[in-house]
Amino acid sequence: MNGGCSSDVRTDTGVPDERIKIAVIGCGLLGTRIAGELCLCGCAVAMYDSDNTALSTAVSRIHQDWEHLRTQGLLLNQHPQANNLICASSLEAAVEGAQFVLEAVVEDLQVKSDLMRRISSTCSQTAVLGTNTLTLDITAISEHVLHKQRLIGIRFLYPVYTIPEVEVTMGGNTDAQVLQRVGRLIEHLGKVLFVRTGDPLILTPQQVQSRQIAWKEKVQAQQRDRGPGSHGGLNASSHAVVSMLQHVHSATNYRTETEDNRHTDSSPRGNECIICTERERNCLLSPCNHLCCCMECAKSLTNRHQNCPMCRTPIAEVLRVFIVGQTVPTTSAMATT
Repeated sequence: MNGGCSSDVRTDTGVPDERIKIAVIGCGLLGTRIAGELCLCGCAVAMYDSDNTALSTAVSRIHQDWEHLRTQGLLLNQHPQANNLICASSLEAAVEGAQFVLEAVVEDLQVKSDLMRRISSTCSQTAVLGTNTLTLDITAISEHVLHKQRLIGIRFLYPVYTIPEVEVTMGGNTDAQVLQRVGRLIEHLGKVLFVRTGDPLILTPQQVQSRQIAWKEKVQAQQRDRGPGSHGGLNASSHAVVSMLQHVHSATNYRTETEDNRHTDSSPRGNECIICTERERNCLLSPCNHLCCCMECAKSLTNRHQNCPMCRTPIAEVLRVFIVGQTVPTTSAMATT
């Protein structure tokens, strides 16, 4: 055990923890923040770094980040605890029992390839392996990985805590079911899946700032809803910073409207279309029911006979969506392709 990490992860009742188990390999600035974010989300996190100094200081850096978030009004839980965080003494100990292994080491193909080869020979055969890369080829990284179909690019955007998007990149060997598992994890984290189909998602300083402002507004709204002394809303194992994307998969949470020429104004609320990243997501792609793009981009997809950008399912129809709380026109019907 290093740096004040817990050596065991258990619930308050003393029974073994059933939370999502994730190993984060690499305790640099990005890896530490990924671990801190996962910890806030209630995941059971194991960290490892071959640099003992980086590992030993990781927990204190996480607490510093949390304190900064708290003072900036970006943290819902004012007193988070790292009781679901451990620092592993070896790579093998870190990945043992992990359902997801996320690496955040130096952007070097040989380093990442060697690391993933070693991880794949040690961790569970069913564990998803996520590589955090901006420029490297996912297929090349997977060359010597055992069960290489489970390797996928999972890129958290800096500074992690206030950025809703998580960029996911499929490799030539990546299985579609792995993408679905990662999608469910990202949804659990209260973040937004951005599937890279071309250039990587790069946020400008202004976009980063706008997301922080929007995040703060959501936190303040959640705190008002909970009220002083209230324990409603998010529980102790929920995301400490409120989700930027409302779930609309339930039929009670959306309505459909005949497609027309109305445009949804671009707004930095963290639910931007994953294709243009400018307009708000406002339609479901059927039959997969993914809420991932704006109506304009959905029309472009169907005109080019392309599939859903998230799961590659052929698009049969497009349904206009209105989130609960939005003003909904009186006329509503299904918009088909």
